[in-house]
Amino acid sequence: MNGMDILAWIDGVNVQIMQFTILFWWPILATLVFMGSLFRMVPFQMHHTHSFTQVLLIYLRKTIFWGVVVLLVYPLVMLFLYLMVPATPAEPGARSASVFRQWLVSLARENWTLPVNALALGIVLNLLCSRYLSPLWSALMRKIRVRQFYDVPSDIRKETARFKAKQFVPKRYYKKDQTFIGLDEANRPIHVPLDTWRETNMQIIGPTRFGKGVILGTLMDQAIRRGDSLMYIDPKDDTFAPHILYQACKETGRPFYYLTLHDHGVGAWAPFAGGELRDGLNRLELSFGLELTGEAGSDFYKSQERRLLERAFAEHRNIQDLYGALEETEARRILAELTQWRALRSLCPSAGEGFDVARALQEDAVVYVQGHLFDSVVKAATKAFIVELIQESRRLARERNTHLTVAVDEVSFLTSKPLAQALATSVGFQCNFILAYQSQNDLLNLEDRSLNPRYIYQSINVNSQLKAVYAGADQETAEWAASLSGTIVKDITKMERTEINETGGESFEKQRMLGSQEEPYIHPNQILSLPPRVFVFFQPAQLAAIGFCAHVRVKDDRELNGHLAAEAQREAAVTAAEEPEPVQEAGPGVGSPALFEDMGKETGSRTPPSPSERGKERVSLEKLSPKEPDADGVHLIGLAHLTDLDDETSSLGIGDEGLHDHE
Repeated sequence: MNGMDILAWIDGVNVQIMQFTILFWWPILATLVFMGSLFRMVPFQMHHTHSFTQVLLIYLRKTIFWGVVVLLVYPLVMLFLYLMVPATPAEPGARSASVFRQWLVSLARENWTLPVNALALGIVLNLLCSRYLSPLWSALMRKIRVRQFYDVPSDIRKETARFKAKQFVPKRYYKKDQTFIGLDEANRPIHVPLDTWRETNMQIIGPTRFGKGVILGTLMDQAIRRGDSLMYIDPKDDTFAPHILYQACKETGRPFYYLTLHDHGVGAWAPFAGGELRDGLNRLELSFGLELTGEAGSDFYKSQERRLLERAFAEHRNIQDLYGALEETEARRILAELTQWRALRSLCPSAGEGFDVARALQEDAVVYVQGHLFDSVVKAATKAFIVELIQESRRLARERNTHLTVAVDEVSFLTSKPLAQALATSVGFQCNFILAYQSQNDLLNLEDRSLNPRYIYQSINVNSQLKAVYAGADQETAEWAASLSGTIVKDITKMERTEINETGGESFEKQRMLGSQEEPYIHPNQILSLPPRVFVFFQPAQLAAIGFCAHVRVKDDRELNGHLAAEAQREAAVTAAEEPEPVQEAGPGVGSPALFEDMGKETGSRTPPSPSERGKERVSLEKLSPKEPDADGVHLIGLAHLTDLDDETSSLGIGDEGLHDHE
């Protein structure tokens, strides 16, 4: 190969290089410029602290740098090769640098926008990534990182959506030797051993419509079905609980009594006639505020009236008779009270008649007692009923065959010193209490100013080791319940630093400081966020748990309504039969004064009874309830608002699916 052949080969190579330049030089340059502006060209030197990603970026930057250098040197190589080869027949004329420069400039004019646009695009993308994408990526990596500790402090924003009410059939979880409370978060049943249940009182705390009545219905249904005696004191006229009690009594053949303590229903009860003489007198003194307080002035007048009362009470325990015995005495305070009480027919049955607490206890009966929160006399009578129940259950402890469960709704309105004392001693006479109220503050703001709120508060809380708390929006109750759950120690992030880059993007640094923090096992945030029918449950020797309750299903609400309506009609008929017939206006030849005088002698000068005196003619328990159970095996007595009950319960949708609009 001679020199001309070599020059021809060099010229051919140069032509190929120039064609490559026309097609690819500018796009390659634009690509390198784009990558350099996107990934930035610093840092350029490696350090031992750099991560693997940073090392790769440094190698990429060096590649970009040397690629740009090669591209910039590349035109000089083409110029050198261009000038080495003399003119050829295909290209006459001398080759010069100016000709090459003109070619290169024209090529630059056609393609200069490529690297400029690539530079601008890289800068914009780098800005967007640094300011927005990098923080998002940092947050994602922080979220999915494998941590040494997973504990986090409680956050109400996360707790709010954590719990939802559950639908289930409580009866499926009943056990003979345990009391079913509800389901836990994992749908496992929460049970209390029967021995613990019968030796422990229970609190149910929560606002209206949050589920107190739901769990109460479940507990009472089980008590009836396992054969325990049950007394439910309800001052709010619950339209659903009686159906649960009646259904359970009907299915188990248990005696069931329904008693109202106001005049808008049927049934009667003599508040001071039952039990031993001293017990009845104590109930009367408690109801009329005659207990000695240690104040010399008031105690002097109380002692004078009590002396008169004790003398009359030894012979008369019926309200009407007691009023007559004291009417001409100086017992003005007692007479004022008796005047209000004798105005209620339901509290003034004839001697020996009316509901008998002792008999109900001896029959192991189930009793629903309806009071009234807005009538002070009925409310005081309801307290007296609870006290008699305590007195008689203690007196008849050895004669009773079964355990007694007493459920009291809205107990903050019905509490008394005997009730608070009974909580500590009820185990000794086979009795336990279920006390329901709305808030812990209710126990500190009692209507009865003669009671010490702190004593009542402490007695109920200490002697009720089973607790179900529906907190709702009650911060103080939530904090109280959280403190009862105990505390745990969490290893949490105390400090985690972030780095802000020059574009304003914030990224988490790869380090965090851990520390220990003590929190309640059940945090107040959890309790405050609980929806209706979700509660915190406490029992001895167990960790607190989140529980879920559900309605006891009632198959047919019309059965109880029919029986009670029939009893109301029977009582109305008996009352009408006992009332004297009105005196007819005398006709010709009759109605002489002598005749009326003789009639007066025959009848003992009886005058038509006043509304308060008609209480003597109320139907007794024996009249309303046959000696033997009815066809369903159930005794019945009384219900308020009988004419409205069908409409109320049917509107609530009681049926095969149960009630779903009930507290």
